[in-house]
Amino acid sequence: MSIGELNADGLESLSGRTLDGRYRLVKYVDRGGFGAVYLGLDGKFNQPVAVKVGLSYRDFMKEAKLAAEVRHDHIVQVTDYGHDNGLAFMVMEFLNGDSLEKLFLKQDRRLSPEQLCQLVREVGDALAQAHADHLVHRDLKPRNIMLKEPPTKSGTSSFPKKFVLLDFGIAAKLDAEGTQRNRTKDGAGTVEYMAPELLQTPSVATPQSDIYAFGVILYQMLVGRVPFPQADSSFMAMAECLNGIARLPPPRFAEVAPDRSFPPGIEALVLQCLEKNPSRRPQTMEEVCERFLACYEPKPEPPAPPPSSGRPWLWMTTALLLIGLSVAGAFAWKDNQSGPVIDPVASLFIRQGDDSFIEVKDGLLELLAGSDTTLALRIDGLPSGTIPVFETPELPTEAVRAELLNGLTAAVGHLKLSVPDLNTRSMDLPQVTWRASIPGYSPPVEVELKLRIREPEPWLPQAKEDRSFQMASDAKLCRVGNRIFATVLELRAADRSVRFRLIPGREIDDRRIDTFYISERLISNDLFARFADEQPDFEVERRGFGEHPWRSADEAPVTDVLAIEAQRFAWWLVGPQGGLPTATEWDIASGYYEFVQTLNALAERGERPKTLGGFLKQPVTLQDIAAKVWIGLDPADCIFEGQQQRSPYGLQYDLKSGMRLTELTATVLHDLDLGTERNLRSILPAGAALDKEALLLYQARLRGYGRTADLQTETPFLWAEESKQGVVARSVKSFNDTCGSVTLLPSPEIGIASDSYIGFRIVLLTDNTSR
Repeated sequence: MSIGELNADGLESLSGRTLDGRYRLVKYVDRGGFGAVYLGLDGKFNQPVAVKVGLSYRDFMKEAKLAAEVRHDHIVQVTDYGHDNGLAFMVMEFLNGDSLEKLFLKQDRRLSPEQLCQLVREVGDALAQAHADHLVHRDLKPRNIMLKEPPTKSGTSSFPKKFVLLDFGIAAKLDAEGTQRNRTKDGAGTVEYMAPELLQTPSVATPQSDIYAFGVILYQMLVGRVPFPQADSSFMAMAECLNGIARLPPPRFAEVAPDRSFPPGIEALVLQCLEKNPSRRPQTMEEVCERFLACYEPKPEPPAPPPSSGRPWLWMTTALLLIGLSVAGAFAWKDNQSGPVIDPVASLFIRQGDDSFIEVKDGLLELLAGSDTTLALRIDGLPSGTIPVFETPELPTEAVRAELLNGLTAAVGHLKLSVPDLNTRSMDLPQVTWRASIPGYSPPVEVELKLRIREPEPWLPQAKEDRSFQMASDAKLCRVGNRIFATVLELRAADRSVRFRLIPGREIDDRRIDTFYISERLISNDLFARFADEQPDFEVERRGFGEHPWRSADEAPVTDVLAIEAQRFAWWLVGPQGGLPTATEWDIASGYYEFVQTLNALAERGERPKTLGGFLKQPVTLQDIAAKVWIGLDPADCIFEGQQQRSPYGLQYDLKSGMRLTELTATVLHDLDLGTERNLRSILPAGAALDKEALLLYQARLRGYGRTADLQTETPFLWAEESKQGVVARSVKSFNDTCGSVTLLPSPEIGIASDSYIGFRIVLLTDNTSR
C-alpha cells in the first residue's frame, strides 16, 4: 500500500509491513499524536522496538528530529527515524515496565518516600536538562513516566529500576503489555495536569508550565488524587476541572488526605508549584528538586560556634554587623528611598502553531508579508502583585502594524505584528524597542527586536522543476482562500514567453470551479510548430501537403487544430495539469459573470441602459485580484487597463478585421452510444482504446461566436440583448441551447474547416490534478 492510498484510519492496518528494510511492524498498539504506534522488531539486531508511523511527514519528522536530540539517562531514546515510500516513522527503545499511573494504582494510590525521592531525583533531573536545552515537555502526567525494568535474560538483575520520562515530541508510549495509553499534541489528552496559562488563547508553554504539571503529579502521589479532578468525560465535568485550574486555590493536604502525614515544607513547596501566576512558582526544576529532597533527606545542622571567652561584646558586635550586611544586600534602595530597586528578567517568545510559544534568543524576527506574528514578553522577578504596563512599540515603517493584545497573566504581554500587504517587498528594518513600565520602579524593562520582512512564495505548478515557470514582473500576489497566487505567471518555451492569467475559483450553478490559470493569448503558430517538430505523431488525422498552417511559424494564432491535438500540445507545454479550458472556465475568464453582475447592479439602482452602446466602460472591481476594470458589451469590446480587446481578467483577443470572437473549448463525454463509438473508432489508430484522450476527441464547444447544429448558418453571439425593458443579459444556458455548443467529429471534412478562424488557449490547473 502506497502513501497515496493511506488515510488516518489506514495507519492502524500496517501490521506485517517492514519499514526501510529493517523494522517490521508486529502489532498495532494505539493512536498517538500525529500517528499510530506499533510494537516492532528491529531485524538488524533482532530486538523489540517501539515504532511510530505518521502521514503528516513535515510535522512528524520535525518532532522526530527534536526527540532524537534529547539525550538523558531518564528520557526515552529515539534511535532512528526516516520515511518509507512516503510513510514517516521513528523508532524508540522498547521500555518494559509499569507506568507511574499503574504503579500508583497498584500501591493503593500512594508512593513510598523512597519512591517519591527517586521520582524527583530522576525525572526532575531529566526535566532540568531539557529546560536547559530550551525544550518544554508540555504533557507531563503519570502515563508519560515509566518505571523501567532492567534488561535481563536470567530473570534476575543487579541493576535497579529507574524512572524514564516519555513523550518529548513523541506523544506515544508502550508499557509492559504493549499498550499505548496517552494521546497528546492533538488536544485529546487529559487537562488535569495543564497549567492555567495553557488554557488561555494564545497559550505560552514555558518551563514554569512543566513545573506546574510536576507539582500536580507530586500532589497526586502524596494525597492520592489530583487537585482538580475531572469526574467523567462529560462537558460539565471538564468545565468544572478547567474552572478549578484557572480560578480556585488547590485544596490543602489535610482536606483531601486527613489520615496521611507529610514532612514539614512539602505542602508549601507543592502548592507553590501550583500557583496560578507562573512568576510565583519555583523558577527552575533544580530548585524544586533541592527543596523536595531536603524535606525528606534533611542535612545535618552544622555545629554551633562555641561562645567566645573574655570578649562577649566582640561576638555580639560581629553578629549584628553580619545581620546588617545581610539586610543591606537583600534591599538596595532607590535614591528617593521610595522602594527597593528590583532586577526583573525579560523573556521573549514567538508563537508557533495554535497552542505553543518558543523562546527567542537573539531578538531576530522574520515577518511574512500578508500574515500576523504574535509575540509574548514575560517578566520574571517582580514583587507580588506588581502588574507591568506594556507599551506599543514605535515601528519604522507603515508596512508593519503593531497591536497589543490582552495579557495572559499580569506578568506577560502579547504583541501582534502584522504585514497586511501581501506585496510588501523583502527588507530588513531598523531595530525596534518593546518596553514595559513597572509602576513604582525605574527604568522600564526593554527588549530589542530586529525585524525582517519576507515575501511569501506563490503557488507554482508541479512542473516548475523541468519547466521554467515564474512570477511575471508585472504580477501581484493575492490570496484566494488560504492559498497565495501570482496574478500572472510566465513560462519560457521555445525561446519565447507564454503568460498565464489567474482566474480565482467561484461557485457557478451550485458547482465549485477551482482556481486556474489560462493563457493570456491564443497559442501561436511558431510555438505550435516547435511542438509539432518535437512530437511529429501528434496528429489524429494526417494532413496533406500544404495543410499545416502552423508551419508559417509566425505569431498569429494557430488554427485548424482538433481538440485532441490541442490537448496533446497542452501536455507538452505545461505537463499533466494543462488542457483546453472547459466552456464554463472560458465564460469565467472572459468576464461573462462580471458582465451580468454589473448589469444587474445597474438595474437595481434603476440605471438600466437602453442601448448596448450605453453599457460601455461600466466599472467593476475584481475583489480576489484587487483590480478595477471596465466591461463592455461582449469580450471583443472589453476594456482592461486602458487597452482594447481584453477581458476583465486580462485575456487578450487577436481578432481579424470584421471577425467576432470564436475559440475552441473541450469537455469529456460521459456516455457513449454505439454511433459515437463507431465515429470514434473510425478516426483512432487500429486497436486504440477508448480512453480519456479518445473522449476528448468527440465533443468540442465553441465559445464567443457560435454555429448552429447543422454547421451551416453562422449565428452572431452577444452577451446582452436590447429589449423594451432595456439591455438584458443572455443566460449561459440560452447560449448553450441556441448557438454556443456544437458537436464536432474531429475530421477535416465535418470538423473545423481549413479556412475557419478558430484558435485555442491553454488552462493550467492549480489543484494538482491532470486534465
